[in-house]
Amino acid sequence: MRIGYCTRTNPHDKRSWSGTHYFIMKSLKEHYEEVIPLGPLKNKFCSLGKALNRASKTLLKKQLLYRHSPIIGREFAKVLKRKAEKEKCDVLFVPSGGVLIARLKTEIPIISLFDATIKGLIDYYGGYSNLLSISKKWAIEADMAAMEKSSEIIYSSAWAAESAIKEYSCKQEKAHIIPFGANLDNVPPGGEILLYREKGGKTCKLFFIGVDWIRKGGKIAFDTMVELNRRGIDTELTVCGCVPPDGVRHGKLKVIKFLDKNNALHAKKLNSLYLDSSFLILPTRSECSAIVYCESAAYCLPVISTQTGGVPSYVENGANGFLLSLEADYRMYADVIESSWRDKNRYYKLCEKSREKYEKELNWNTWGIRVSKLINGAAGVK
Repeated sequence: MRIGYCTRTNPHDKRSWSGTHYFIMKSLKEHYEEVIPLGPLKNKFCSLGKALNRASKTLLKKQLLYRHSPIIGREFAKVLKRKAEKEKCDVLFVPSGGVLIARLKTEIPIISLFDATIKGLIDYYGGYSNLLSISKKWAIEADMAAMEKSSEIIYSSAWAAESAIKEYSCKQEKAHIIPFGANLDNVPPGGEILLYREKGGKTCKLFFIGVDWIRKGGKIAFDTMVELNRRGIDTELTVCGCVPPDGVRHGKLKVIKFLDKNNALHAKKLNSLYLDSSFLILPTRSECSAIVYCESAAYCLPVISTQTGGVPSYVENGANGFLLSLEADYRMYADVIESSWRDKNRYYKLCEKSREKYEKELNWNTWGIRVSKLINGAAGVK
């Protein structure tokens, strides 16, 4: 079976969709001999769309989701159709690419994957706020069209699937909740990591990773570190992927601006950060399905995060971490971390449950097994 793998960007680039495009393709190749990348897909109208968006933000103080516009959608459909037919694809697999297929006319079965719906994102994510009315209309129409054209739809969280069912009337039997896996090439055996966790150390090491300091709740993470030190717990905070704003400075704060998973040394450094940390702290304000939850689980690393969006599909409260409300302040985060850190048996149980969550759900092998059944069914293969 020939699987046409449809991405707007280069799926071989581990920076594309935080590496998820690459690892999905890698997982599919474990089950199918012929997985043909059809991306990157060029669109001659995107430069015009960018210019219009800049003008709209300057003159009207409104955003234009230009990729969802009809003219850009038709161009994507034309380019994708030509490539899919040339490669004689039996099935199209489209991760996070509703704009690619919304106006596509084809008899080839389509399996789509989404981490959110447009309606779920509007006024929830900054990039989907303060939109032009016509832009909002185009985006929702494209989202709905992509769903209708898909034989099966994979959602990476219960939150995303529920939005599709409730807000788009998507048929429940068509919507499948399959969480992502960890975007890591090499993960040490669980026994080795748990032994490392059991030995532990005196310093509580908090790990914060993300490119958006504000949306990911960086200030809360920083204040939590300060509060834990005030309570007598030797605590460090490592920030990776962004630079805290001026004024956020502390002797126990370490900042790593950027790590590129395409770079072997950078990938190795990221792995060591997961291993050497005590907790992943991510007080995110809005979230679809952050891969860092899967990667933390692989490294037996308990997660302290927020009860929002798709997070509960990755972090079970009291099992592999804790989820606090959006209203929780740094003192509440410090309470949860302190109670777990001071009770070593409780902390070790969190580490065990984290790895168990990874081995049962949050890995690409499990994802591939479940997804291959959907692909085979759509293609009529028993």
